[in-house]
Amino acid sequence: MSFTVESNRRGICFVSLDAGGDTEKIFHTAASFAMLKKHTEKANEWVGFGWDVASRRSVDAVFHAAYEWAPDSEVERLAQNHVKAGVEIKP
Repeated sequence: MSFTVESNRRGICFVSLDAGGDTEKIFHTAASFAMLKKHTEKANEWVGFGWDVASRRSVDAVFHAAYEWAPDSEVERLAQNHVKAGVEIKP
């Protein structure tokens, strides 16, 4: 799940996975997805949350990136291979 605010300048995503309690895996997955979403949305700031489905916590990892968006062909290639288009939900 992800969404953007303020004309795509900021965004948030939440990933859940069965990480078997591996906090590094949860953080890596949340951070990777957040970075790809930040790039595809051309955002300057993005927060990614990660949750292990076996965890009793609400959130197991948090990642924050804040820097000016810039074109990057390598990140674009990764995003095309790993980020699927979602459905926009309007209130």
